[in-house]
Amino acid sequence: MHVIRQRGSAPHRPDGGRLASRRITIDSREFNGGRFEMSDGLRWTLQAYPEGFSVSFTKGLDAARLIDRIGPRNASTLLLSREQAEAIDLFNHHPDETDLESVELDEEECRNLGFIDRNVHILRIGEIEGWAFALQSFDTYAASRRIAELASATTRHIAFSCTSNADVWVQYSVDGAVVDSFDPLYPPRTSEGGLNIRGLEGAADPIASVLTHLESTEGLSIPREADFTSLPSIAVI
Repeated sequence: MHVIRQRGSAPHRPDGGRLASRRITIDSREFNGGRFEMSDGLRWTLQAYPEGFSVSFTKGLDAARLIDRIGPRNASTLLLSREQAEAIDLFNHHPDETDLESVELDEEECRNLGFIDRNVHILRIGEIEGWAFALQSFDTYAASRRIAELASATTRHIAFSCTSNADVWVQYSVDGAVVDSFDPLYPPRTSEGGLNIRGLEGAADPIASVLTHLESTEGLSIPREADFTSLPSIAVI
């Protein structure tokens, strides 16, 4: 069981309104935050995260169970918008240039909960259409082999990352083992049990082709609303 905390006022929506702030105790039976029904696909993320991002999806889990698998034991969880998560990340690397109060976060509370540490990765957790997802700005840890191995036990796990230099990587794991791991520009030969995305060789835009396949075949999506919604977030080393 996890206690989710959020201090201060609720974050702003793009239209100037505010999202309702809340304090939630979650477990697999009670949690209903971070769950989305609207599908926006994946291709929009390439333009929305120009400084890089990573995302991974785990089939059949809810957010609470994904946190149990990939987070530290008794993980402290904060409700964070994208803006707040990025502010913490920037503060951890440039504390003299970042103001947490400007995004309605309390530095002492973040520090006490383990979010203020140069070595941590801030992952925001949600769920959509039967998949739990972990989303990270700037870095590729949400799509790392370690996360894949932890999350994919007894299920399937798909990860995608894109750096600020437009280096892209796709990873597919089943039952705790990585099956496919490749750059869409240099796709692998067909592998037994792999994603087997056809038509990448010679495609005008292999990256878009991969995302289109994941959208249409696997039903994967990150809702645009997730950027502005306070999602349960964990700090992982």
